[in-house]
Amino acid sequence: MKNRKKTIEEIMANFHAMKNKLQLKAIGLGAKDRITHSQWFVLCIIEANKNMGIKDISKMLSISASAATQLVDGLTENGYVKRKTDQKDHRFLHINLSPKGQKVIATTRKKHIEVMGKLFGALTDAELGQYLALHKKILNKIQHEN
Repeated sequence: MKNRKKTIEEIMANFHAMKNKLQLKAIGLGAKDRITHSQWFVLCIIEANKNMGIKDISKMLSISASAATQLVDGLTENGYVKRKTDQKDHRFLHINLSPKGQKVIATTRKKHIEVMGKLFGALTDAELGQYLALHKKILNKIQHEN
């Protein structure tokens, strides 16, 4: 492909535009309940990994412990997560979803599916299958690179 670089640049621009549009539509829960993409990612990590600590979150996100603390602080202040001191080691805090956090995960996930359903409505079932296969192929390459 002669214009491969130009095509890749266009794909990158399209990814960025799609991500921004989807974030606005899918995470827009109202001004008082608005969460950022980073906060959403932290909520999903906490949901999948019970009793996480700040170091665990910072490691999974490849960010500093202070940056992870800021994200968790915001989620705690808004009532999405709760912290509990470890009874054996009082220096360690267990971070878990609160009922409000569980609700926002369910609501946001439902909204994501609705938005993505509309977006992928532009594709036939066969095209959607091809799109998924291509994404899997790219993801597989990413996962196996050193």
